[in-house]
Amino acid sequence: MIHTLPKAITFDCYGTLIDWEAEIQRYFAQKLAEHNITDINARALQGYWEEVQFQSIQGPYLPYRQVLRETMKLAFDYFHVPYAETDVEEFANAMGRWKPFPDTRDAIVALQRYVKVVFTSGYSYLLQYRYPMDSTRESQHRAHQLR
Repeated sequence: MIHTLPKAITFDCYGTLIDWEAEIQRYFAQKLAEHNITDINARALQGYWEEVQFQSIQGPYLPYRQVLRETMKLAFDYFHVPYAETDVEEFANAMGRWKPFPDTRDAIVALQRYVKVVFTSGYSYLLQYRYPMDSTRESQHRAHQLR
């Protein structure tokens, strides 16, 4: 029996490789701390945000940055957490800085010895970011494709 490897393996980036839940909780915890709010749990805020975010993406198409903007406002308003428009923009642009799960980089590097690894996200603007598991050559190639 001959075993052949696939030509490529694809991974959805967010939630699979990137620990977006922890990163959102970390961002929300930072905002709560900035306002000295101690009676709201960042995990609860993130959980509610996830609910409204999921409802939002089920509706008419919006660019994901817009979804992030609107759903952060909804979640913060629901919990009566103050925010500035700069906070909303910062959150909408934060995805490119979120960190992968601890074992992601080593696993991807090991896989790349045998097969091409492709990251997907569904959001083309995210291609401009370089992730910790990217090789320099691949990141430059993606950035070039965007120009």
